[in-house]
Amino acid sequence: MVRENINKRFQVAIYARVSTDKQAKGGYSLDAQIEKGIEFCTRNNYTYKVFVEAGKSAAKEDLNNRPLLREILDLAAAGKIELIYATEQDRLSRNPVTLCLIQETLRKCGVKVATTNKIFDMGDTEDEFMSSLFGILAKKENTDRSKRSMRAREEAAKQKKWVGGVTPYGYSKRDSKIREERNLLEINPEEANVVRMIYGWSLEGMGSNKIALKLNAMGIPTRFTSQGRKGLVFKWKAGTVLQMLKKSRYMGRSVFNGHKISTPVIISEEMWNKVQVNLSKNYNNAERNTQRFYLLQHLLVCNKCGLRFFGMIKEKKGMRCYCCLSKRPNPEPRFCGTKNLHIDKINNLVWSEVSSIVKNSDKLKEAIKDQKDNSWVDATLHETESSLNAKAIQAKKEELDRLMELYTKSKTFSVEDLDKKAGTIKSELEALEEMKQKLDARAFQATEIKQKMKKVEDIMSSVAQRIDSFTDQEKYDFLHLFINRILVDYDPTVGHTIVIEGAIPLFDDKKHSGSDLSVSFKSKATRIPVKR
Repeated sequence: MVRENINKRFQVAIYARVSTDKQAKGGYSLDAQIEKGIEFCTRNNYTYKVFVEAGKSAAKEDLNNRPLLREILDLAAAGKIELIYATEQDRLSRNPVTLCLIQETLRKCGVKVATTNKIFDMGDTEDEFMSSLFGILAKKENTDRSKRSMRAREEAAKQKKWVGGVTPYGYSKRDSKIREERNLLEINPEEANVVRMIYGWSLEGMGSNKIALKLNAMGIPTRFTSQGRKGLVFKWKAGTVLQMLKKSRYMGRSVFNGHKISTPVIISEEMWNKVQVNLSKNYNNAERNTQRFYLLQHLLVCNKCGLRFFGMIKEKKGMRCYCCLSKRPNPEPRFCGTKNLHIDKINNLVWSEVSSIVKNSDKLKEAIKDQKDNSWVDATLHETESSLNAKAIQAKKEELDRLMELYTKSKTFSVEDLDKKAGTIKSELEALEEMKQKLDARAFQATEIKQKMKKVEDIMSSVAQRIDSFTDQEKYDFLHLFINRILVDYDPTVGHTIVIEGAIPLFDDKKHSGSDLSVSFKSKATRIPVKR
C-alpha cells in the first residue's frame, strides 16, 4: 500500500512494516510508524510518500519478498529521493546479508536513512559501522525473543496447558481468572464420548473412512463446525479419524518439542495399544504390497485436484494403470475427472524423457553453470559482511579498553556503573562473536558449493554413460532421487499432458541433508493422445 502527500515530487520515502500477517490485519504499530514519519517530514519541511509493507518478517527474508522496499531502492538508485525514513532500522531488515545490500545501495547513491533517534549517512564510516552493529544486535534480540517464547511454551506444556493452535478434539481449555489455571487442558465430556466411540468402532474392525461416514450420518459436528468457524460446516474425513486413532495424548501421553508431557486420559492405555495393533494390520495403513512394482510411485501429481496417483494392477482383468487419488471417496465422492494412465506407457515415456535430459539437456548444464556463478556471488557477500563484523568486534574491544582506562585514571564513576557499562559492551561483543561464527560457517558453505558442483557434473556424466543399462530398481532409485514431481493434466479432447520437475541436490552427506540448495530442471510438456 502506498500513500503520499499532495506533492507529486517527494524527497522522503516513509517505510512502514509489520512482521506478520496477523499484525498487518490488526494494524499493529502501522499507524504509529506512519504518524512518526509524517511528523518528521513536516518538522523538516520534506515532501514525502508512505510505503506500507504488510505481513513480512525482517529476520529471514530477502529483497525478492519485499516489493515496496525494492521500489524504494530503485527510486534511490534513480536519484529521485534524498532520504528513507523508518521508525527503527530493523524495520528495513534484521537480516545482516540483506542489510549489507541495502547499505551498499544507499552508499553508492548518497541516500541517507532516518530513524526516530538518528540520521545515518552510509557514506560515513562511523555511521555505516553503527548501522551494521544495530542490525546484528536486532537479529540477536529477535533470536533471543524466539528462544524465550519457546522456553515459556515448554514450561506451560509441562503444566498440562495447551500451547498449540486449535485445541485437540475431546478437550477444552480452562477459562480461569487465576493465571496458573488458565489454558489448562481438561476433558470435554461430549467430545470425549465421541473419541471413545471412534476407538470402539476401530476395534470392531471398522476402517477410518467408514467411521468418518458414520459420524457424518449421525450429524456429529467436528471441532470447527461446533465452534462455528467462518460460518461453515466441516465434515469428518478419514484422515482426521486416522490421526485421532494414532494420537497418544488420548491415553495420557504427549510430546512437545521433544519433552514428554502428561494429558488428561480419555482412552485406557490397553485400549489404545490394541487399536495401534489393529491399524498396523490394516492394508490401507500398512507397508504397501511389495509384490507389485510401481516405477513412478508417489511422483505423479494431478494438476486438476492436486492429489497424487496410486498404482493398480489386476492381472485377471488386464488392468495396469495409475489412478488419481480423487477416485477414492474421502469420505464423500470427489472424483476430478482425470482418467487413468497406462502404467507401461507412462513409465516408458518418463524414463525416456529423463534419460534425454541427463544425456543432452543444455538447460541442465546452464543451470549448473548459473549455480556456480551464484555461489561466487554468495562468497563475495559473506566476505563483505565478515569484514564489517570484524570492524565491529575490534571497535567494541577498543571501547571496553577505553572504559577500563577511563575508570583507572579518573574514577569519575562508581564500580557499579563500571560493571553496568562493561556488561553492556560485553553483551554486544558476545552477539558479534556469535555472528562471526555463523558468518564463518556460511562462507565455508559458499566455498564448498563449487566443489560440490564439480562432483555433480562428474556424477551426471557417469550416469549418462550407463543409464541405458539400469535395472528396474536402479531406475526407481534414480527417479526418486532427482524428480520432485510429475504434473499430469487431462483434457478429454487431447488426452494427458505431463511435465517433469526435478532437482539435483548439491549435498550428498548427512551434514547438509536438510539443505535446499540444488540445480533444478523442468521438462517440456509431453502429450499422451486420447485413445480413439
